[in-house]
Amino acid sequence: MNKPQTNDILVERGRDALRGAVKTTVARLQPKEEVLLLGWGVPMPLPVKSRRYDDAFWKELLGSGGKKSEAESMQELGF
Repeated sequence: MNKPQTNDILVERGRDALRGAVKTTVARLQPKEEVLLLGWGVPMPLPVKSRRYDDAFWKELLGSGGKKSEAESMQELGF
């Protein structure tokens, strides 16, 4: 009967370590610049830089109006 108690202690220690890591990560986030991504599909909390949807964003997203070839687009994506 010692085994379940030992496993429970290990789980609690792991949970406490994870909480400490999340608190540290949250404390290091840049206000209004980074967000913390959490969820079932994310194995560990992940800090992500956020962006504003301003004119510079749309220019970068849509480009300057010049069309790129399919090969150039694929190369930019790493294919």
